Amino acid sequence: MKRIFILTLFFLICSQAYAQHMPDSLMSLSDEYLDTVVVFKQKEINDYSMIGFSYGAVMSRMIITPYQHQENIINPGHYAVTFTHYSKMFDYLPYFGFQLGVAYSWEGMQFKYNKESGYLPYWDDGTSYMKMRIIEVPFHAQIHFDAPPFKAMVNAGIYGAYRMDIDRRGDYLDDEFRHTFHDYEIRWDYGLEGGLTFAYMLDPVEIHLGALVRYSWGSLFQPDYHSEYYYRYCYPFDIMFTAGVHFQITKRSGKTTKALKKEAKTIVYGE
Repeated sequence: MKRIFILTLFFLICSQAYAQHMPDSLMSLSDEYLDTVVVFKQKEINDYSMIGFSYGAVMSRMIITPYQHQENIINPGHYAVTFTHYSKMFDYLPYFGFQLGVAYSWEGMQFKYNKESGYLPYWDDGTSYMKMRIIEVPFHAQIHFDAPPFKAMVNAGIYGAYRMDIDRRGDYLDDEFRHTFHDYEIRWDYGLEGGLTFAYMLDPVEIHLGALVRYSWGSLFQPDYHSEYYYRYCYPFDIMFTAGVHFQITKRSGKTTKALKKEAKTIVYGE
């Protein structure tokens, strides 16, 4: 045991002496030389960022109490700009990221005609169909699974929105309110949003196809507007189908030149 200790101590002293008397030519290696140092490490996924532009359509309805029969309405013209950044979560999960964006979108509903009764439901003001343009700001957490050149992403998060205008229709609707919000209607909206997206990666460009579900926690109107005893609720529920182009603004995989030079210096000089 003493021999092992003495040999180890002798090796450390020699290594320190060699480092202190290392020739200046070796201590001042050029970048050209460092570029030739081969780093034998597994290729890794870098933290990287993207900016994306998406277009799609929105399938809308509303969750209403008391319940009324509805049918979905589809509005094309969903536009979104997003910023996505990937990083390790708790320095452990390598495929974690977050996404922040701004979207121009739609909410709406349409009551369904009852063939048996011959009755078409409508609101107190005579509305049987409505759609609203909204400006939305979503914030999502994201997990992505890479199998180059493909990638799958799962998003979940929250959003805030503002209802910009409204278009109503109905046989008994007063024209005065066709494009006007009532005093009891609420224009701010918020809720949950999430979905699934698939991508094809052509570095530095990615093609994304996805579907998002948006569930509002912000009722369209004040629950007691009709009666202080019998509350009514109306929560928008939408599914968005989108296609987008995303541009990688930092390197997606492998290591940058700067990172390789730094690692080469570590190999030559030590920590």
